[in-house]
Amino acid sequence: MGCDQYEKIKITSDIFAIEQSYGTQKSEKLFFESHIKYVDVQFLISGVEIVEVVHTDLLEVDSEYNEEGDYSLCKVVPNSSKIIMKSGYFSVFFPEDGHMSGVQYGEESDVIHKTVVKIPLALINKTKL
Repeated sequence: MGCDQYEKIKITSDIFAIEQSYGTQKSEKLFFESHIKYVDVQFLISGVEIVEVVHTDLLEVDSEYNEEGDYSLCKVVPNSSKIIMKSGYFSVFFPEDGHMSGVQYGEESDVIHKTVVKIPLALINKTKL
C-alpha cells in the first residue's frame, strides 16, 4: 500500500513510543515477533486489524534475536488466538506473548495508524502495588 511510516519518540530515559502506519496483509506474508526487554502497549488510532497471539514456547524462531530492536521473528503457527483491533482499542504484550500485528481483517487491506509504547520489563518488575 506504500503507506509504511515509523517514528520513534522518547518519553523518558527508559520508555519510548513508536508511531507507525502500515497496510494490513494476509497472515501468510507476516511473522510473529517476541521481545525480551520490553512490554508492548499497542493503541490503535485508526483502521481495523487482527493481531494474532501465541505463547512463545509454541513458536519456531526464524531469525536471531536483534538486541538493538529487542525482537526475534518467528514463523506463523496455525493455532493462535486472534484479537480484532479497532480504532480506540489497546492491547498489552509481555515477553512471553508472541504477537503478529497487521493481519488483514476481511477481504480488503486497511491502513493502520498505531502507537506502540515500549516499557522496560525491568521497570514493571520493580513496581510494587
